[in-house]
Amino acid sequence: MPSHWLEHARHLALGVAVLAVGAVAMPATAVAEQLCDEMGSSCVCSEPMNNNDGRFSEGHDFSDSPNATECDQYTTYVGTWGGAIHETTTEFNMPAGNDVTYVASSRASTSPFNDGGLFFHGRPWASASDARMCIRYYFMVTNDYSGTGDNNIGCPSERNKMGQVKFGNSNTPFQTEEYQSTGPRGCTGPPGSGLDPYEPFIFTDHEGVNWTYDQNLDWTDCNEDSGWCRYELCVAGDLDAGQNITVDTSITTLTDGRSYTLSNLDVVDNGRGLSEISADIFHGQGVQPVGTRYISHFMQAAWSTDDGQFIGAAYEVEGDGGTSPNPDPDPDPDPDPDPDPDPDPEPTELLPPTLLD
Repeated sequence: MPSHWLEHARHLALGVAVLAVGAVAMPATAVAEQLCDEMGSSCVCSEPMNNNDGRFSEGHDFSDSPNATECDQYTTYVGTWGGAIHETTTEFNMPAGNDVTYVASSRASTSPFNDGGLFFHGRPWASASDARMCIRYYFMVTNDYSGTGDNNIGCPSERNKMGQVKFGNSNTPFQTEEYQSTGPRGCTGPPGSGLDPYEPFIFTDHEGVNWTYDQNLDWTDCNEDSGWCRYELCVAGDLDAGQNITVDTSITTLTDGRSYTLSNLDVVDNGRGLSEISADIFHGQGVQPVGTRYISHFMQAAWSTDDGQFIGAAYEVEGDGGTSPNPDPDPDPDPDPDPDPDPDPEPTELLPPTLLD
């Protein structure tokens, strides 16, 4: 073969290689979650987190969400603190046929007393026309995920949170979490760890009342062995004034479709407007917490009418087979009592003032 032909072939091969590398390196197109598009103005914001953004920190702008619907248009979007590592990682364990490639993750620090915290929320206030506001996201934890317990006796994590609602500047939020509020607070952990079993998930007002989703629902239902879960939290009433407030919340296991819903929870009205509804991914303030929590497809929505609606399933995660649980019109009026109405306060010196409970 003539030498100039060989040179031409080398240049052609190099050009193809450059094009191939360039195709891999190109960022994903910013596309809103399909359900957000369908909801129109009721969709406050959406963050699929379905692109490889690598490590991220405070105020991160995820690259796959369009400007019009991204949550970081609000000043208090992504909060991070402690020694945790926050990054996007390759998706695994989601339902067959999903359209998800990357998810966000929060990996606990292994340094003593370094906690891990991450939260997502969009618009933190309610307008006068908002009668109902909700958030929804998906989560899964690694099989070694630390449980809770008293950090004074060396437990890895003081509490593990999922979501919260706050009114005004109150330091007493309403939260979904694993938290030991009664009895001797020994350390909990996964099966085989030699620790006490995980506590069941509760919704608490931190004023002496807890509601349990189900006595058998805990992190083992949403770990690597069991698969992903969908978390939803809604608040309704006169949100702008903080009056006549009720809460609906649900946790759904994607593998077998079990939904655990708490409906029409009466929470204490404090006469102050809604100041936060968020995914509060808090895992720490203990001794060497371990494990990773994965998060995907966060969305916030608001409506001018309250019909007990949730946001429901993301097409990209569950296809069109996912359904949103309907609130129970006649919930159990007797929530679980908490004999300790004044839970141990979280040490605030570890957290920036804007990232408190």
